[in-house]
Amino acid sequence: MIYVILFFLSELCDSYCIYRLIRGLSGECRVKHVWEVLCYPVYGLVTGAVYLFWNLPLLTMVSSMIVLFALTMLYDGKLTARIFYVFLVCGLLACSETVAMVVMGEAPMYAASENMQYANIFTVYLSRLIELFLFETIVKVGGRKKREFHFYQLGILFLIMAGCVYLEVVIYQEIFARKPFFVTITSVVILALVILIIWSYDMLTQQYQKAKKSDMLDMKNQVYKNELTILREQEEAVRRMRHDTKNHCLALRELARQGENEKVIKYLQQVLDNVESEHIWMQTGNPEMDGFVNYKFSQAQKLGITCSVDARIPRGLQLNEFDLAGILGNLLDNALEAAQGCTDAWIRLSLSYDKQVLNLLLSNSYQGKLKIRNGRLLTHKWDTSKHGYGMESMKRSVEKLQGQFMVEHTTDQFTVHVMLPIYHSADRESQG
Repeated sequence: MIYVILFFLSELCDSYCIYRLIRGLSGECRVKHVWEVLCYPVYGLVTGAVYLFWNLPLLTMVSSMIVLFALTMLYDGKLTARIFYVFLVCGLLACSETVAMVVMGEAPMYAASENMQYANIFTVYLSRLIELFLFETIVKVGGRKKREFHFYQLGILFLIMAGCVYLEVVIYQEIFARKPFFVTITSVVILALVILIIWSYDMLTQQYQKAKKSDMLDMKNQVYKNELTILREQEEAVRRMRHDTKNHCLALRELARQGENEKVIKYLQQVLDNVESEHIWMQTGNPEMDGFVNYKFSQAQKLGITCSVDARIPRGLQLNEFDLAGILGNLLDNALEAAQGCTDAWIRLSLSYDKQVLNLLLSNSYQGKLKIRNGRLLTHKWDTSKHGYGMESMKRSVEKLQGQFMVEHTTDQFTVHVMLPIYHSADRESQG
């Protein structure tokens, strides 16, 4: 009875491995997730029952392939892909069982001959452990387009599996002859723990990906909010200008009727002086960048912060508005907030373009103490979560564009240097 229970548990572990493989490589599932999960234990129960009741290798293999093909029907895909998955699973199962038999062939035979059922179960669970490693390798490498993957993860997985296999073999050689049931249960527990570790890692990875997407969505919403604010202020400025222009024209018409030419000239000079007093910090021919800088520096000027710009960049830079907001927008926001508390508040922005690289240097005054942990800047503001998120979002945007991000600071000055590989229209034409 114990043998049957342990055998069917091994079949459920086999079903879990197959579930991860087929689900990781196939297309979208056609049924609800609950029904999808319930179908895989059916595979384990069917193949296990065929093996126990008839014990015919050919019948077991055929029934396994039929049920495997039925499982592939749960997902979108071509017939050739379904057949490939069936043969892939069967090949990996045969490979894992062969490796397990080779490993067990090095163990002493006298212990197994006296406890054959426990030895068989131990070998089955050892093959399931090897099977899990093979299946996970295929899923990680083959499904890397669907999820974030790094090859060092395979190294960690290999070390875990190799350590577990070594531990099981050593326990088998040293203790199995005296405590076969204990050794068999130990192999079951080890496999269960490895499955739990892999499942927990996947859950944490999914939560991280969801949080990352949520952060990116929040940042995108903030970008749209800033753009909407800019548009509203521009609309209000146009409305005021239209109203002021009408009043100026009425006043000039009245002065002209009265023949007050000197007053007309004086009035026009006042209008021109007012127009020239409206400061435009940057006008490079790149409207997205010019708009961001002029808007942020207008806010800074209202707060009494002295601003200056040295921009030597060509027209027609191929800028992504979302990435620009994530980098330049956050940099200017942080500089503006840091400079507010200073008696002599200032912000300096320098932009240059050379050899398809945009160099952005932003310096600002600040008061207070920077928090640095393990060489990483945290924040100097009360709202650490938002400011830390702003710095992290900048880094992610820079890394996405394959750029570099450097920070320098003294007792009263904070400087950020960003280098981004960006094309402009002349580069595109020369490459074409």
